[in-house]
Amino acid sequence: MYGQRTSGVAAVDDADFAAVMRTKALGPMRLLAAPGGRLAVVSSAMGSIGRAAASGGWLYRASKAAENMALHIAGLLAVIARA
Repeated sequence: MYGQRTSGVAAVDDADFAAVMRTKALGPMRLLAAPGGRLAVVSSAMGSIGRAAASGGWLYRASKAAENMALHIAGLLAVIARA
């Protein structure tokens, strides 16, 4: 799910924001929190804050960054649990 096609800093519709974030961030968080939950995702440079080189699709970029953070935290917790 990509959401609104934007160029630069543009207003984002509430419904698009909710749909994209629900799909890209909340969905993976719920799957990872479920007993025995497993998840595979395809990440991209668009989710990288440090490598951001363009402003297009900023809702999608924000949703991918949120998804990446959720996966990062889940990974940290998995490492801690194994220690």
